[in-house]
Amino acid sequence: MTTYRPGSFFLTAIPGWSGFAIALGQTLARSPSRYSHAGIVLDADGTVLEAEPGGARIANLSEYAGRPLLICDGPVQQWMRNRAPWQSEKGPEWSEDYIRGAVVRAARKLVGVPYSALDYAALAALHLHLPSRWIRHRVETSGKAICSQLVDLCYQRAGIHLWDDGRLPGDVMPADLAAWADDWRAKQ
Repeated sequence: MTTYRPGSFFLTAIPGWSGFAIALGQTLARSPSRYSHAGIVLDADGTVLEAEPGGARIANLSEYAGRPLLICDGPVQQWMRNRAPWQSEKGPEWSEDYIRGAVVRAARKLVGVPYSALDYAALAALHLHLPSRWIRHRVETSGKAICSQLVDLCYQRAGIHLWDDGRLPGDVMPADLAAWADDWRAKQ
């Protein structure tokens, strides 16, 4: 039986028209990827949080058997490496268990967050650098999240920031997470 590390993110592909539409949107935004869905691993058994059209839900990675699956523990590992040596002596709030728990707690609080396919269009427009205050406002404040936005939000709420490139909070597609995972693995 496979065990998973809580606080990791996963990427997979969605079949059918939904997967095709997401892949097309990512390609139009100049970020093609084989991955069209993302979520956060909550426990060693593969329980996950994922965004779905009915709202963010708890599911299991077993639902994705037979599909491409990438699991990346890089955000937690990077957070652990980037902390100063003296911080490990400060107490449990600087431990690996603590940060994994923080990601999982943040994820569990997001169950039910509404989903919006319109966010894919807004993200594609941002990636194409189309100027619009409405687009920026939509991405920052809609209160809704596609799968990759939900992953980024979980990490942000746990104090982990995946990007420092000036992008808006929530300006994340599955392709961006795949590129982040590729970059992190290349640095290992």
